[in-house]
Amino acid sequence: MRFGTAGLWPAHEAGFTAPAGLPPALRDRLYEALRQAMARPEIKGKLEELGNDTRVSTPSEFRARVEQDMARWRPLAHVVNQS
Repeated sequence: MRFGTAGLWPAHEAGFTAPAGLPPALRDRLYEALRQAMARPEIKGKLEELGNDTRVSTPSEFRARVEQDMARWRPLAHVVNQS
């Protein structure tokens, strides 16, 4: 069964963001704590049970995905005058 419009897809992502200028050492500590938490069977299992994808992206991967999504949706934001 397929729903939606060609070129559009339903998606949900969750991520953590921090203020610009966060020191890289602190960013890395936060990432490592998150990665370790997401590897714990009781956390990973519960999230998967609820239908979540539990992959953990690196900070660089997440930034790239956010920038890609912003570029994808920017034209629509301009059309509806929400930019």
